[in-house]
Amino acid sequence: MPLTWVFLLVFFAVCMFAMLLFRLLRPMFRVGAELDRAHRQAKRQIAEHLAAQARAPHAIQVQGSTRSVRCPYCHTDVDEADVVACASCLARHHEGCWDEHRECSSCGAVERFTQVERTAGRERPNTPKPEKQPPSP
Repeated sequence: MPLTWVFLLVFFAVCMFAMLLFRLLRPMFRVGAELDRAHRQAKRQIAEHLAAQARAPHAIQVQGSTRSVRCPYCHTDVDEADVVACASCLARHHEGCWDEHRECSSCGAVERFTQVERTAGRERPNTPKPEKQPPSP
């Protein structure tokens, strides 16, 4: 038998094996496509849910404590009227200590909350409002 015929028989056998293998594995590719479609749909739903949560207003309710709070900068008690809270870790400082140090003594953050002023005639809860510090020189 010439070498050309041997080559053609081997080539034919390899092609038949490839077709058989493709027919056996084709259902697995369909399942993979369905899973991929379900994965994309789940990612889209999660992204929509997170976007809806980001648009919703967030309220922060702060309750006072009867315990004394110590300033992490000077280690003395902080009065309710002179309190500034770190926006990151909520550590309470004296306003003067914060102004002197220009950042949180606990975590190093520069954003802070100050007390919201009460409106005349109507009591509002002490909801902190964020305040950014000017960059230090």
